[in-house]
Amino acid sequence: MKKILTTLVAITFCLYAHAQKCKFDYEETDPFTGKYKAGISSVISKSWKIGFNRENDAYSIGLVINFPGSKKDIIEINDTLLIAIDKNEPLVFKALNRALPTSNVVGQGAYAQIQTFYQVFYQATPEQIELLSKFNPIATRVYFGHTFYSVEINNKNSQKISRAAECIIQ
Repeated sequence: MKKILTTLVAITFCLYAHAQKCKFDYEETDPFTGKYKAGISSVISKSWKIGFNRENDAYSIGLVINFPGSKKDIIEINDTLLIAIDKNEPLVFKALNRALPTSNVVGQGAYAQIQTFYQVFYQATPEQIELLSKFNPIATRVYFGHTFYSVEINNKNSQKISRAAECIIQ
């Protein structure tokens, strides 16, 4: 009896944890067009963030990347984002916009430093988002023309990214 009760409690807890409400960054339906729009973001690493966007049945992925120092690289339209996922082939996305570097001075006095930011959006299919929701992403690689930068994703952030993908696909 004790084993059955423990099993039921464990199943209930797992279902509750899996069914938690998604916290979108934005979620709205346009009152004039009826278009549904939603977005949810997650952290890839300390200075990289990923966002999943949906407008009706169209999906995109947004990246905000922060580099120390001044960068002059440009992400061009159709440059590639690769996301390696656990036990599967890497997913390939193409940039929808040209992303120019934006450099700012952060901090004050002796602690001031230059940071360069990029914001870029990539076309995504429902199938790609579905794969991200089922298999944990383990690394990302962003191409700036012929140059690329890669970041590995720790297990905690990987699970959060998969959960965000699951939320946007629902």
